[in-house]
Amino acid sequence: MRIQQRLLRHPIRRKVIVGLSWPRAPKNGGRRWLVNRCLTYIFQRHSLQIVETIHNVGISEHAVFRMFQRNNTRQLSLPALLNRATLWTPIILFVMQRLEGDDMEVVIPFENGLLLGAVEIFSTSGEKGPTVIEIGLGVHSKRALQMPFRSANGDLASVSIYTYIGAREMFSNQIRLYNALAAFEKRYGNTMARFRDSCSFGFPDPAVTKIMKPIRLSAIENVTFDELGAHMRTFFESPEWKRHVQGHRYKRRFPKANVD
Repeated sequence: MRIQQRLLRHPIRRKVIVGLSWPRAPKNGGRRWLVNRCLTYIFQRHSLQIVETIHNVGISEHAVFRMFQRNNTRQLSLPALLNRATLWTPIILFVMQRLEGDDMEVVIPFENGLLLGAVEIFSTSGEKGPTVIEIGLGVHSKRALQMPFRSANGDLASVSIYTYIGAREMFSNQIRLYNALAAFEKRYGNTMARFRDSCSFGFPDPAVTKIMKPIRLSAIENVTFDELGAHMRTFFESPEWKRHVQGHRYKRRFPKANVD
């Protein structure tokens, strides 16, 4: 198991924040999904807070298999894969909320190819989810955190990655989409990474954001978010993609492609 560790500077003195993340592969529906768990230690003068979260994205076994097959490789960096998936997930879910939809199909660029999936809505209970433990002088408590991208009725939005197409398989419109997404990441990559870190640290829980200070997305114009959503919709509505879905076993995963 490989653990990524980061030491983060904090704008307020007398605090040290250490973030850890590592891949896990729990079973769901009889199949394993690759996910990314996070632990954040917030050391303060008289207390320690331990925040445990998990990113709102899962990568299917099938997608991992396709990466080996379509890139003709025997090696795949899981930290690199999860880094890219978790970088894009918060932005994608934010765009979905702007578009006021809950069935958005998504594309994420990775290794000269495209990860393909969809936003799914899951019902959650109050007993599961991110937590924070606080340890201090005479204090030892544990409580659930507010989940990012969870609605008032308890439904949780998450990205499921189903498959992968390599560079040699992409149509011309898919190459244009890849270039557009790569340009977006190149321009706003730092903002995307800070947004992801905020979710790792317990955003949008008020008690945590009071310490961490949440990221502001004002650096990205609203029209840019709308264009990003339009790019993804155009991809999945293209005739080339619909023909591809009809010829493979993707109909249940990408139901919109079945509509003429």
